[in-house]
Amino acid sequence: MYLNDKIIYPILDYDFCKNEKIDLFKFVESWQKFPNLFSFYQFRAKSLNQIDYKKYYLELKNKFSIPIIINDQFEIAISENAFGLHLGKEDFISMSKNEKTKLSQSDFILKGTSSHTIEDLKDLDSKLWDYSGFGPMNPTKSKLSEYKILTKEDLVFAIENFKIKIVPIGGINSDNFQNYFFRNKTIPAMISGLKDENFISNLLDFL
Repeated sequence: MYLNDKIIYPILDYDFCKNEKIDLFKFVESWQKFPNLFSFYQFRAKSLNQIDYKKYYLELKNKFSIPIIINDQFEIAISENAFGLHLGKEDFISMSKNEKTKLSQSDFILKGTSSHTIEDLKDLDSKLWDYSGFGPMNPTKSKLSEYKILTKEDLVFAIENFKIKIVPIGGINSDNFQNYFFRNKTIPAMISGLKDENFISNLLDFL
């Protein structure tokens, strides 16, 4: 329900905002003008420790009504009964058996993970995960990655051969968005492109 009719997966990246001198809270405030587009977002902050991450998360949660998917911080997601949790492939692999049990029994509305190859997608438990971030599709400055850039052919193959919702990620912006948007089949993730309010307004045409 939360993914099937959506056209964009917004990521609020703390480090990107800091480097670009973007006010984190004004950024989210601008999204509230488009409730049909921004029905949830992921909060990612790789440079923050757990205490600071939780502080920002709670402030965002209390200030705005848009549900938040927590990135990586499993303990915070569990303790706060978060809307959703996104775990990178490596983060999930390193979890203890007890943590994986907690995850499978959790009440998160959305649970997502990362895939960097077609083989990664084959290994996913479709009963556990609601979606998989699939990328990088392009080079990106918002997250350093050692993984090979995926092709549009890889994306089409993933869409056609796996039931899990595919979230293309990595360097997706206002210029290339349509290359990764397949209605009801993909929900592209965006970071830098969400600075452009004109582009956001134009996304309404896809609804």
